[in-house]
Amino acid sequence: MAAPRREREVLQPPPRHGDASRRRILAELKRAEARSRDLAGRARIVVQDDALDTWDVELRFLADFPIGADLAEYARRTGCPEVLLLEVRFPLLYPADPPVLRAVRPRLRLPGIVDDTDGWVPSLPSSPTGGSTSAENATQVVQLNFGGALSLQQLAPASWKASANLVDILLEVHTFLQTSARLDMDSVRPYTWASNELVLSATMAFPTVAHSIHRFPAARLERAACVFPELAVVPPGRVVLPQECASEVLSRAFGAGNSGGVLHVEVKNPATGGRVYAGLAETFAPQDGAVLAPSWILRQLFLREGDEVRIRAVNLPLCSFVRLQPHSREFYDVIGDRAQAALQEALAPFPALTAGLSVLVELRGAGGAVSMQMAVFIARLEDENGQEVLAAKMP
Repeated sequence: MAAPRREREVLQPPPRHGDASRRRILAELKRAEARSRDLAGRARIVVQDDALDTWDVELRFLADFPIGADLAEYARRTGCPEVLLLEVRFPLLYPADPPVLRAVRPRLRLPGIVDDTDGWVPSLPSSPTGGSTSAENATQVVQLNFGGALSLQQLAPASWKASANLVDILLEVHTFLQTSARLDMDSVRPYTWASNELVLSATMAFPTVAHSIHRFPAARLERAACVFPELAVVPPGRVVLPQECASEVLSRAFGAGNSGGVLHVEVKNPATGGRVYAGLAETFAPQDGAVLAPSWILRQLFLREGDEVRIRAVNLPLCSFVRLQPHSREFYDVIGDRAQAALQEALAPFPALTAGLSVLVELRGAGGAVSMQMAVFIARLEDENGQEVLAAKMP
């Protein structure tokens, strides 16, 4: 007897921008037109008639700067235009919410230093007098993750102003990249990014479990494990909450009719809007009032120790498909033709994955011992219905 055919879900048309939002986007386009002299030779904005909410921004750089020379060499090797392509996406509630800026191609390398929190901190651009700008005036500092997301203070939800001038912001980004950035000449792959509809519904997609939302300062799990050995055995992809909060979250979640197992949480940086989905560890943080998270989570959320994060217990869909991208060719040199099996084994301990971010996986040798750690980018996730999702729990 043939198995019944599964009915596919009827997709609803994506939400559209309201009249007020569209008028403001058009006003920004007219403002860019009026400042064509300022943009000439530096930035060109391209907008498709049927996609007003997405701008392509082509940046050009002087050949005297390293990134300009890199682009010339990149164009010679690949035949691609001698431009750095960025993308600006406008949310449904623009200008109340800030636009999202990301790099498309080619891939970038930004200068950075490792501070005492083991976090990635961008170097400050040089001031006109030749010194380094102060932290208070470093509004042009740009941060970048492996997925191409660009983070800068002016576009962070906590500091966004509805009256902000996008032309000025793009010119500031151009100045910073021209003086500080280089191209990643080892890769010709463009950045991978989630669809517009997926980004716009990032928060609404996953309901909160039992109204469990808390805020804490963030701290590095690895540093705490040096003092408290029981934290060294926390499985990968999990965060540790203070005992009182963890007990409350677990009692609320399981008291709300949820079955046992790993509880999933959303870790959000309120200042930038970035978020990652993880599991809740079964152990508790030894100090009160702090959430302990792996360094790779803090880095990708652009967080330092002591920065506030929001923890929300969530229900996640079950993952049925994941597309991965190792950060470097070294992965294939180490694994060889065992790539699929090695990644399946490495991802098995993770309770959840987040599209557009990377996870630090442990690759094991023939004897089962951990041979090395490598970062792997989560390019795409799908649920049991074959729909693309921002995050998913692992089987």
